[in-house]
Amino acid sequence: MARKDKLSIRMGRDLIIEVLRPHLGPDAALERANNIAQALVLGAGNPVEVAMEMLRHTQLDNKLKVAVEVGRAWTYGTLAKAS
Repeated sequence: MARKDKLSIRMGRDLIIEVLRPHLGPDAALERANNIAQALVLGAGNPVEVAMEMLRHTQLDNKLKVAVEVGRAWTYGTLAKAS
């Protein structure tokens, strides 16, 4: 993974919060988004797989759909500054 700067990481995290907020509420969305972003920055791998793992113990019925949205949000947020 290419090195990401703080602004792009923050943008990716903020977009993840927006994806998760309607499903988890504001506090849980912030906590999960921080955890997901931290894992991804540390090189945990595929954003969708990381999101699935972080959403594993939630009551979401559509975890895969939300995880895919999280992956897109992270990718868009972290690549947006490069454009």
